Amino acid sequence: MEYRFLYQAVRNSETIPDKPCFCSQNAWLSKGYYFWDTDIKNAHWWGKVHYQNNYMIGETACDKNSPYLYDLVGDLDKRQEFFKIKNILNQETGKEVLVEDVILFLRHVIKFPYKAIRAYPYNSKRADDNITIRFSANHKAFMPISEPYQICVFDLSFLEKPFEIIYPPRKAE
Repeated sequence: MEYRFLYQAVRNSETIPDKPCFCSQNAWLSKGYYFWDTDIKNAHWWGKVHYQNNYMIGETACDKNSPYLYDLVGDLDKRQEFFKIKNILNQETGKEVLVEDVILFLRHVIKFPYKAIRAYPYNSKRADDNITIRFSANHKAFMPISEPYQICVFDLSFLEKPFEIIYPPRKAE
């Protein structure tokens, strides 16, 4: 089995979590356990920006080729299906349809066998020397060093390795 490593930044506390933290507010891919895919730099960015440098990072992994991943990054057929449903919902409601609306429809209205969703929140990161490189000194445009792919896990059985806090490094007792 080939693994895809997943990283979750969480607010630092005296209690070290033994499982991922569940997100239910501002959960743009719906309620679930949110991870940064493959590159730990994205989790560090999240901890620095959203937890004001007061954070821990947990690591776990999933099967890189899992049939239970609804991949909106690497599977063009899934992306087309997703946008087709978005257009139908938009026509039915006459309102702006959000990513979360389509996912809720998929998860609760049709048979949805997936345990996780992978997406790319385009333009979600600001310029930062550790994760981006600017094109020129006089221009705001930048290129990310790593794409900020996220995976929202609905069912923890999707994970293949135990969740373990890896940052900051813990001292041996």
